[in-house]
Amino acid sequence: MAREQTVVVVAMEGLQLLDLAGPVGVLGSANYFGADPPYRTLVATADGCDVRSDSGVRVGADVSLAELAASRRRVDTMTVVGGFGTPAAVADEAFVADVGRLGRRAGRTTSVCTGAEVL
Repeated sequence: MAREQTVVVVAMEGLQLLDLAGPVGVLGSANYFGADPPYRTLVATADGCDVRSDSGVRVGADVSLAELAASRRRVDTMTVVGGFGTPAAVADEAFVADVGRLGRRAGRTTSVCTGAEVL
C-alpha cells in the first residue's frame, strides 16, 4: 500500500457545515472501500481552536493553520470551505496569508463554494 494522502480542510468561524462534511465524508467512504493510498483528513482552523458553523454546530480542529503553514509538513490537497463566515475570513490578512503559504506547498489546492473567495 502506498503512503496515505494528506488532505487539509481549512475551516473558519461561520463555515457551511455541508462544505466540510461533504468532502470529508466522501474521503472517509473511499477509505472504507479500500482507497489505495488511503486519505488522512485534517481540519485546520486559524489558531487550531474549534469553530462554529453557520448553523451553530461546533467543529473540532485537528491542527492550527498558522502552524501548518509555517511548517514543512507534507500536504497533498488543501480544501478551503465556504459559508457565511467567508467575508470575515477574507478580511483576516493573516488567515489569507496562511492559506496562500499552505496552498503554494500543497500538491492540489481546492475550495468548496464561497471558499473560492478566500483563495
